[in-house]
Amino acid sequence: MVQPKRTAEEMFPLVEQYNERTRSAAAFCAKHGISYGQLNYWRRKYRQETAAEDSRGFVEIGSAAPREAAQVEIAYPGGIRVRFFAPVSASYLPRLTQS
Repeated sequence: MVQPKRTAEEMFPLVEQYNERTRSAAAFCAKHGISYGQLNYWRRKYRQETAAEDSRGFVEIGSAAPREAAQVEIAYPGGIRVRFFAPVSASYLPRLTQS
């Protein structure tokens, strides 16, 4: 039997449900009307997508407050910068530079 085409928006929530499963793969697939092959295909796609998101590293989190000059900035080799816009304890800073 040919399965209908599915989209990531439709399948990723199912993959997340499957990852938290309490039943067998066969029972899960039967309940949701998908084949085991489809489930595994979308599980691979989901892992690739989430791995790509995880590999982006740190991202800046904006705030509604007006932007001020950083009070402390640490520049690492390779271009990574860590900025603190609030006072930071001097005893905390050496821990950021340890590898």
